[in-house]
Order: sequence, then C-alpha cells, then structure tokens
Amino acid sequence: MIISPPFLPRHRANQTDAEWVDFAMPPPAGRAPGTTTPEGSFPVSASLMWHNGIHIQAPQEGAGYASVRAIAAGQIIFAKAGKKANADPADPQNYSPDGAQWTDNGIVIVRHTAETGASNDAAAIPTSFTFYSLYMHLSELAVGEVKPGDEPVDIRRKAPLGKPGCVYSHPGQIHFEICCDTESLQRILNRTPSWQERAPSAAPTADGRTDAVFGSTFIYLSASTPTSVSRPTTHVRALRGGASAATDHVAPNTLQEARWVEIRYERGDAILRCYDDHGIPIGGLLRNPDSTLPDTLKKGHFLPDTEYNLYKQASDRHKSLDAATQASSSPSGWYELLRFGRNLGYGVGRDPLPAEAAHWRKIPTATGSIWADLNAPGTFKFSDADFLSITGWNCYDDDPKPTNQLCESYHLRRLLSDPKAVRGKGEKVVESEERRMLARRLGAPMLQGFLRRAICKFPSEWDQSNIETRHQWLRALDEGHKLDMDDNWKKFVNHLRAMSFSDLPETYTQADWRFHPAEFIKIFRQCGWFAESELSRIYPESIYKSVNKTSSEYKNIYRNPLNRAFRKYSLNIPGRAAHFFGQSARESYYFMIVREVSVRIDIAIKNNHISLQPEYGGYLRITPSNVSQLSYFVNAVSYEGNRVLGNTDAGDGMKFRGRGMKQLTGRFNYSVYWVYRGWLSISSYDDAWFENPRRTGPVISNPETAGDDPFNAVDTACYYCVTHQIPAEADMGVSEATSHAVSHRVNPGERPPSPVRWNETRNAYLELGDE
Repeated sequence: MIISPPFLPRHRANQTDAEWVDFAMPPPAGRAPGTTTPEGSFPVSASLMWHNGIHIQAPQEGAGYASVRAIAAGQIIFAKAGKKANADPADPQNYSPDGAQWTDNGIVIVRHTAETGASNDAAAIPTSFTFYSLYMHLSELAVGEVKPGDEPVDIRRKAPLGKPGCVYSHPGQIHFEICCDTESLQRILNRTPSWQERAPSAAPTADGRTDAVFGSTFIYLSASTPTSVSRPTTHVRALRGGASAATDHVAPNTLQEARWVEIRYERGDAILRCYDDHGIPIGGLLRNPDSTLPDTLKKGHFLPDTEYNLYKQASDRHKSLDAATQASSSPSGWYELLRFGRNLGYGVGRDPLPAEAAHWRKIPTATGSIWADLNAPGTFKFSDADFLSITGWNCYDDDPKPTNQLCESYHLRRLLSDPKAVRGKGEKVVESEERRMLARRLGAPMLQGFLRRAICKFPSEWDQSNIETRHQWLRALDEGHKLDMDDNWKKFVNHLRAMSFSDLPETYTQADWRFHPAEFIKIFRQCGWFAESELSRIYPESIYKSVNKTSSEYKNIYRNPLNRAFRKYSLNIPGRAAHFFGQSARESYYFMIVREVSVRIDIAIKNNHISLQPEYGGYLRITPSNVSQLSYFVNAVSYEGNRVLGNTDAGDGMKFRGRGMKQLTGRFNYSVYWVYRGWLSISSYDDAWFENPRRTGPVISNPETAGDDPFNAVDTACYYCVTHQIPAEADMGVSEATSHAVSHRVNPGERPPSPVRWNETRNAYLELGDE
C-alpha cells in the first residue's frame, strides 16, 4: 500500500515521516465555536456534532494554494464541480450564523483497494480492503483528471483533483475524510470492530497477526519475564521458575509486573519504550515528542545505529552458541527475532532459531532500566498492524441514535469527560450543559492522541436524504444561532442542502466507519507492501517488450517474495526501495536474470538460453554437449580456480556462478549465505579452506536454489544490502550522488556506474516518493 497526504509540500531536513504528514495537513487557524479545537476537527466538532473528517488549510504554492491530490491510486466514483462564488446574500452557499460567508461545494470521492500483506503460507492470499477518500469544498476540479459522470475513472496517486476553496469565506481550505465499511474494517483490524476497554488491558494469550506486519513492534511481558541487572552473556535461556498462578508467587529476578515494550526502528536507529498495562509510559527519555500522539507514545530509550547493525547483532548471537546449539540456529532466525520480536519466517519455512532463544533488551523502569528477556514464555508479539487498544486505537459504534448528527456515544463522551468536574451525589446536569462542557474539552492536549485513533461509526454528513432530520436537535440549542426561529432554520437547512448530495454512491454511504485521515495515512505509510498494480509501475514495459517478454511474467513471480524480504530488511521505505529497484535493474536486468548467463543478456532472454533456464533437476554442469554454449565460464579466469572467490575445486566456477537478484557469486560467498540461512554449519568446514588445499571446504550440493526459489533470489540481494550497509547509504536521499555511492557498494568494479542505476532509481522514486 502506497499512500500520501492530499497536499505534498517538500520534506524539511530532519523531519520524521509522521511530522511531515502533520506538516502537509495543517488545521485552520480558527477554533470551532465553544471549543479549543481547530475548526473541522475529528470525530466531533462544534456543538459535539459528529464530523466525518478534518478541515485542512492548504499550503501556499506560488501566488495561490497547492492543488489537492489523490492520496492513493483508485477510481473516482463521484465528482461534482461546485458553483462559482458570488456575493448574493440569498445564495444558500453564502451562509453562516454570523452573516453571508461563502462556502464552496465542489466534491470528489475516490474508491481505493489496498493491499497490506498476505497469508504466511504458500497460498499467499492477499490481505486487502477497500476504503474511500473524500475531498470537499473544492473551488474547481482538475481539468483532464476529474471528469464528472456515471462511470468510474482511474486515478493515480498524487494526481491533481482540484483546487481548495472557501469554508465560510476562509480561502484555501478543504474538508478531507477517509472511511470504510464494516467488512473492510474487520480486515484492517483483523478482528470484529468493537469497543475494547483500555485500562487495564487484558493480557493477550497469543501473538498478533502474521499476514500484515509493519511499523513498531509491541511485546507484552508477563510478570514472570526474566530480568537481569547486568547485560546477560548468554542468548539461550536456561530452564527456570516463573510465576505461579495458584499462589500468585513471582520468582526473584523477574519483572514482577506485566509490561508492554515498543521497539521502533527509524533511519538506522531504534527507540525502545515501556508501558504499564494501562498504556502509561514508564521511565525513559523524551525524543522528538509529538503533541498529536497519545502520551503513551512519547517516552523511550534512544539506541543509536541499532537498525543498521541488526545483521552483526544477529550473527554475534549465533556465533556465541556452542556447535550443538548452532545446529538449530541461524543468523537469519536471530535477525527476525531482533527485527520483529519473533521468527516470522515464511509458513513452515522459518530459518532455524533455538526454541529457548532469549531476546535480551534493556528496558526503561520507573527508576532507571533493567535487562528483560522479550522472548520468554508468556511474552506475546504484535505490530502497528494489530491496531492495539493499548496504543490508543478503539472503535466507537455505540451511538443509540445513528440518524442524529449529535454524538451520543457513551464511550466517546466518557473519554471527553473532565475527571475534575465531579458531580455531587444525586446532582443532575442538563444535556445542554454537559454537551457544552464536553465540547470545551475537545482541545485538551491529553485527549488528542485518543481522538486521532478513534474509529467511529456514524452516517455521512453529505447525504441529503435525511439531512434535516439529522440536524433537528439543533433547533433546541440556545447558543446564539436562534435556529428555533423559522426563518433562521430555513436558511440553515437550505445551506445544508447546498452542501449535500442526493445521488451519492451507495457504496460510499454504506462506508460509515471513519478514521482520522492524518492518523490513517501515518499508520499505513509504514506498510510498504506492494500491490500488483503498484509494482507494475516500476520499470517501463518497453524494456520487456524489447526482448519479447511482459513485465507481469516476472513481477507476478517475485512480488510476494519481494514484499516479504523488503519487510524483513526494512527496505520498503520509499528511498531505500527506489535504490534497490535502481540497482536491480542493472544486476538482474529488471528481474529477468537471476542466473548468470554466458551470452549477451538480450540474446539469452529471447532464446531462453541454457544458462538462463531454471535448474530444477540440479545445478547446471558443463558437459561435452553444452561446453560450447557455456565456454564463458570455462575460459573466464575470474571464475574457475579463483581462490579469492573460494573456487578451489574443479567445476566451482560454473557451480557457483552468479545467482539471485544480486548475483551471489563464488563458493566463499555461497558458504557465508548458506550459514546465514542455517543451511550449513560453520563447524563443518575450515573457513580458510581456500588458503590451503589440504583444508576441508564447505559442501554445498544445491547452489541452484539461490536462483530457482523466488524468495531466495530476492533474499540474497536484500541480505547483501544489509551486510554492506546499503540502507545507511540510501538514507542519505535520492540523488545522483547517492545513487553513485550505493552503486559503488553494490558493484565497486563498475566505474563509472552504469547510467541505468541512477535513471531507474529516479524513476522508481517518482512512483514511490512524495515529489
């Protein structure tokens, strides 16, 4: 899923992605009447009225305002150009309680189908859902992009939809919303949408979902989680006592109380936070505090360069084990444990990890810090894709009067209640007083994070069918608007009708679950899972046509493996992904070459050359009948007999030719990767065998799997990236200079780098980035 805000200002230096999304979607300067919150807040606004989305003050662009843009690829299913602004006080669009003020009514609704993962098995069933984005108060629609009509119109992410208009004569503003139906929400949450009590949270009994995993890792630690005051020196647990359910006794050197730990990797670093079972932060330091997030997401330990060093940490843990334990271990398995808190793997094909593997991390406490085993029995692992209530997410569907625009949700009102306003015994507060009190609380800083993560069910305010009935309760208000007077009420209703539509698509009106748009965009920008349509826009189709192929032949094979590997190695960040695609265009010739060929690439592809074909019957060997076709490997001194590559045995040059998307080459490099995946024990050979012919070298009987298995073909390339610090280089930005620096790490012998590497990096970033 690739998603971006409806406005795309330039990223500022050192902005986090979450900070940039808020920067791109600023609220209006004005405050909603009777509140301390910006006009057009979510999920409720003035008079405690349900509000579908948020109002945004468009950024300046040149002499005017920036264009409104589609947040994701989809189909325009409804669009209507608004009336041109005028000064006629009788026009219902020239209305406000304080006099004639113009509001534009141009509208666009886009339907999106998103993919966030796939089942963790060979079937790889996509995890997908449908959602809608709505853009209201447009002064004009984008010419050539938005065509009002009955037929859906395809639209690409970032395509212009129109120009922001006026809201009560405030220029450059729009209303923006995101919604979905119950079925899609269930797919998003992976559970039935319902209210979940947050304080204290119930202890989980199983890990979270495995189909969609993204963002932060959250780990529940039971009270019996082993602890240590000093850094443990072993990475495999010894059997020990824990908590006793019968006696409630907790063994010494354990956590004593249940905790939640969050691990977040960001641009090479790691932030670790700890919370109690109410979601309240424990200890730690502030880093980049974000006032728009719940307080539960602010405190933590900052661990420099942790992400860039995950491979080294994983390898060190594996190497620290004795030979017997290494037989059930692999650096790859440890990498997953450090990255996700668990060994996700791929179906039953998880790379080995000891059953008693410990995941020691220093976690904050109220008085300092302590080491805890985050993989001990009784720990359970999740990610942002689980939408945990402990992080503020919750569903509000308990409004007893869903056809009434007034928010009467008990749970939402309870959230807004001021604990300081304690009623006396038997004291009653009339509805209007309570409503005004709650409305004043909308801007309270401690509530903002929870309101942003409220998922609320209520009807669309743009549905004209029962619009007067939904607002009838406003006539009884005594807030200076005097809507109880017939003439004022008539003007108000006429204005509502001018702002609503009688022919909205039914699929949209049935999508009555609503997200805070900025929070929805933030959470899913962390996903980075490519749908088929999104990957199809990487690399030009003309390249494939030139060798009589189609891109889908290859992208359908590698899409799911690519997504899984990108997720594991955090290469699904737009800049990193763009550099990967740019390099792969050269290294694997646009995914078409995952076995090194002995003839020119275009000839090999067009003729399905023997050196390009899958090796399902065992790795390709040179024989008298094919030697003329494979003479490149026979004659090339850089292969056969090259001790630098570890090719010491006869036939090693051909056997260990380049395979995978990065062309893993040479017996030595194969052996290191085989050890990484747990397919080869380092104790089974002398790792300096190439220095002395009497030493035993590694035995690898199936090198062909590096090219034949689609996941292995991708994983070899991603593995190369993290072992050569390519993410760190890619994080310097997307520029020609950075592309050259990445190219030097990928292929230092190619000087200067092929222009293909930078050209395809730039082209990929145009699809993946926000420019």
